[in-house]
Amino acid sequence: MKIRKKLVILALTLAMALSCVACGSDGNSQNISHDSGQNEPDTTTDDGLSRIVVIAQNLDITSLDPHGHNDVQSGDVTRMLYDNLVRLDTNNEFVPMLAESWEYLDDNTVEFKLKPNVPFHDGHILNAEDVKFSLEREMESGFSSHLLTMITNIEIVDDLTIRLTVTDDSAALLSSLSHLCSGIVPKEYTEKLEAEGKTLSEYPCGTGPYKYDYWRVGSECQILRFEDYYDEEYAAKNEGLRFVYIAEANSRVIALETGEVDVVLQVPSTAVSNLENNPDIKVLRYDSTDLHYITPNCSKPPFDNELLRQAVAHCIDRDAIIQVQCNGNAKPNYATIGLAAIGYSDPAVKYEYSIEKAKEKLVEAGYPDGFEFTLSVLGENNRRAAEVFQASCAQAGITVNIEILENSAMVAKCGGAEHDAGLGWWVANAEPDNTYSPWFSRSLIGAGGYNWSAYDGPEIEELMSQALKTSDPAERQSYYSQINDFVSEHAIVWPLYSEDGIVATRANVDGIVLYSIVAHLYQGITIAE
Repeated sequence: MKIRKKLVILALTLAMALSCVACGSDGNSQNISHDSGQNEPDTTTDDGLSRIVVIAQNLDITSLDPHGHNDVQSGDVTRMLYDNLVRLDTNNEFVPMLAESWEYLDDNTVEFKLKPNVPFHDGHILNAEDVKFSLEREMESGFSSHLLTMITNIEIVDDLTIRLTVTDDSAALLSSLSHLCSGIVPKEYTEKLEAEGKTLSEYPCGTGPYKYDYWRVGSECQILRFEDYYDEEYAAKNEGLRFVYIAEANSRVIALETGEVDVVLQVPSTAVSNLENNPDIKVLRYDSTDLHYITPNCSKPPFDNELLRQAVAHCIDRDAIIQVQCNGNAKPNYATIGLAAIGYSDPAVKYEYSIEKAKEKLVEAGYPDGFEFTLSVLGENNRRAAEVFQASCAQAGITVNIEILENSAMVAKCGGAEHDAGLGWWVANAEPDNTYSPWFSRSLIGAGGYNWSAYDGPEIEELMSQALKTSDPAERQSYYSQINDFVSEHAIVWPLYSEDGIVATRANVDGIVLYSIVAHLYQGITIAE
């Protein structure tokens, strides 16, 4: 049992400093309108803590329920609201969070001991019933069910002990339990809420260092320091966090320059140079595991035709997209996962940019005069990349109509397999299966999650299953390389680029911890006044 644990950790040491930390927030505030209706708290404090930190995001939050989303913007908040059983620390090792310890009793049984006297924000004390309820709830979600497919039974041993029965392909168990979708929620509180026709997204309640204050949909969300947080090391060093939604890139930059916000998480590439020359601003860089990509809907015309998928794949001018969209602050990528991510490999088959080859594929497919489709695009920020792609396709006789969708609408349409093709981005975490399973599990086609390719075939699932049956890093990587090769050869996903990780803060901001998987830590942020 100890050998398995060490092997899983060894597999993860291939990553750069990654972490899947989840943090807690409050469910005490009952505000159906997502607004407490109270005056906003004073942003100064006399108790030694920094004032509330204002953080700008480029997309709106979709849900404050940890089992109701799987996106970075919502995760920035929910990771601060809900703790997990385990977390991945800066040494790439799984360490206790809500779990005090865990042990493999045999190859298919793992037992978790919970920390005693851990309070939820409503005052309820964490117990094994809450953990069982949370994991079962997660297993029923279209956003997160793929994470826990290895669990076949959950047994409560006593109030602070829970025993999981797992399948042979369970190498990703600890990583999945540390995922942002694996936050633990209070059973009685959640059941009572839902019985009243309310949702955990409206009234969050976790165990972490922050508790819920208000959420004004389309505007901002505020969480406040939880005074009774159980872990002194992870306790917040500021009074709270206010996440503000500013869609327009230049507006985010101006807000930072004027001091309206303290942190910008998605810095537009065109502004980097000027910000680096501004003495009032700090620009922080990190290697990101992100991938910007386009996914054709393989379940319906026109992209159930593989030749048409290959034709379009030849129309992607990555260098032009990077220059226009990212001002050069990105690298071309042909793989199904980010360049800095565990599981990355350079695919054997690549569809290089070639309008002539695109036209040849169109003739081969029986569409010599081209065809037309609609590209759904995640957010206004990706418009420039979409327009470069549109122009390249036009040279081959392919007409691309662009529609810009906000986060929730994009996930609903593409996750529901109602799109022709979708342009979005994904950040890989420390476990490759946490990318491949939501993208390619056949059971998630049309489920409203992230299987936007809607590819219905057994090949990828078989490779994913084999990868999860081994803890040997080299063997697992071999399976993931085969997935990359298969997806690339059959043009199931059209990768574009991996963008450089860039965050900007006011010069007086310290303590933010940045990670490649974009699971940044905000508890330690302090602001010198």
